[in-house]
Amino acid sequence: MRESKLYVPRTVYTVEYDVGAMPHQHAQWEFALFPSGNFVNHVNKAVIETKANTIIVLGPMHKHSIAQLQAGSKHRDIYIGDEELREILNLFDKKLYSRISQKEEPLFFSVSVQVMQNIIEELKTVESLQTIEKYSPVLKEITHSLIAYILGLAIKEEYFSENFIPQAIVDFLDLLQIPENLQKKLTDLVAYSGYSYSYFSVLFQKYTGQTLRDYFLQARFRRAVYLLTSGHLSILEIAYDVGYDSVSAFIAKFKEIYNCTPFAYRANHTSASKK
Repeated sequence: MRESKLYVPRTVYTVEYDVGAMPHQHAQWEFALFPSGNFVNHVNKAVIETKANTIIVLGPMHKHSIAQLQAGSKHRDIYIGDEELREILNLFDKKLYSRISQKEEPLFFSVSVQVMQNIIEELKTVESLQTIEKYSPVLKEITHSLIAYILGLAIKEEYFSENFIPQAIVDFLDLLQIPENLQKKLTDLVAYSGYSYSYFSVLFQKYTGQTLRDYFLQARFRRAVYLLTSGHLSILEIAYDVGYDSVSAFIAKFKEIYNCTPFAYRANHTSASKK
């Protein structure tokens, strides 16, 4: 069957569908969001059996059709012109446009349920208001920001699929984002991984290029520097906040890293910010 050419008005940014799609070719770029796994996409010669929470990036070079496997299942499209997409892509590596333009290997990836829901909630508002002309400029900005966010997710997905990092390491790094955890012993934090300390240390260095102890120390002192320059906690309180029972040990380690005492660091950086 001959495919049709899909043209969407410039002020239509997103549409939700509860049906599949006959073979068509895009005049613009389309970001197709599939919250459920009830679809099969045909893109040129590729067959994509979408899992739940899949996003597919499609352009004028892609012939596309969608088979709906369960009646009533919904998907949502975001539309953007080539020139506008190129402007957004200026934020990213120049190779990204070439990647999404590949005819036989369309870019598609999965996101979390929460991420998909958040994007769709924003797009629902856009769709509700896009028929009102005065809202068009701000809806365009919202849509473009969501597309930039989606492209960032695509880069993350492709990078980490090619440069695999064990989930245990990711979980450990997430733990260090919680300030209270910097007060704990490193061995206690590693225990959450289920691995022995020695094994996890080797694993961490293999995938990050840094020793586990050095990274943990850096995390503690990044926090210390933040507290020194953004608040009025005493040095004793800051030392305790980053896991030191001895303020003298904290000061000695701080001086070893920054070549000055915490007192001098605070004085230098708070006075500089007032100039």
